[in-house]
Amino acid sequence: MTNVPSGVGEPLFDGLDSDLAKALLSIPAVKGIEFGAGFKAAEMKGSENNDEFQVSKGKVTTLTNNAGGVLGGISTGMP
Repeated sequence: MTNVPSGVGEPLFDGLDSDLAKALLSIPAVKGIEFGAGFKAAEMKGSENNDEFQVSKGKVTTLTNNAGGVLGGISTGMP
């Protein structure tokens, strides 16, 4: 997904990734979905999967996008 505004979602209940998963998994043919590194994240160390923050051109971004633009259930605005 692209152009998702930063801050959409809630940290514990009604997180953006959980709401998207609920909608997608309600389609009978869908058996699994991935956000960011997805299932591969289970094989990664936390330090490898962590999306480190940086400031670039006055905007906070991450060096990687292993979380798929959703950290703690809240959109970072990254694709």
